[in-house]
Amino acid sequence: MHKSLALAALFAALVVPAFAQNEVVVYGAPVYESSGLYLSAKLGGMSGGLKLKNNVDYDFDTLFAGSASAGLRVSDALRLEFEIFGTAGSVSEIGGLKAEGLDVTAAGCGVNLFVNVPLTPNLMIFGGGGIGFLSCELTYKTGNWYLAEYYHSSWWGNDYYSYEAREQKLKEDANYFYYTLGAGLEFLLSPNISFDLSGRYFGTNSSDFGYASSVTLELYGVFAGVTLSF
Repeated sequence: MHKSLALAALFAALVVPAFAQNEVVVYGAPVYESSGLYLSAKLGGMSGGLKLKNNVDYDFDTLFAGSASAGLRVSDALRLEFEIFGTAGSVSEIGGLKAEGLDVTAAGCGVNLFVNVPLTPNLMIFGGGGIGFLSCELTYKTGNWYLAEYYHSSWWGNDYYSYEAREQKLKEDANYFYYTLGAGLEFLLSPNISFDLSGRYFGTNSSDFGYASSVTLELYGVFAGVTLSF
């Protein structure tokens, strides 16, 4: 009898904790077990436009975009990061009319705060926002102009001109403070590497842009990224 009780106690001591531990791993483990530093890179596409008060708007084609960030996982549910990003492409329409030869670029940096909500041990949803500073630039062609050099030959008595075609471009830019909102899904590929899909929106204050006043910038897009945690 005592031997049976001893064997039962030993079985309980070995099996029950292991079973309980497996239950925690399967159902209760967070995606990230501890806080730490991470680096992230993202690529995607953006669209949007420059919004002019009481004037025509500049609508963008799909712009190529990328970002890089360094962050800190304050806890399993909260992370803080510093981000730099850039986007470039062309303007598709001005006031509803097709535009040609007009390029746009934007670049900025800021800080973001995201909240993570684990759905499974390898998948979580996140959302949050941030603030920062960015600059936007329009580059457009004004047509061809010619640099003319006048030649005179007194010996032959002929006058002629030599023309060199050159392309002239004008630039206008503005600086903005921006806010951003975003949400997405993050998939844990290994304890230190994850893949994410996210959507972002960027809005700005109004600023003078070229000869126009009260111009705001809106950008929104979709990104795919990889994060390396330490």
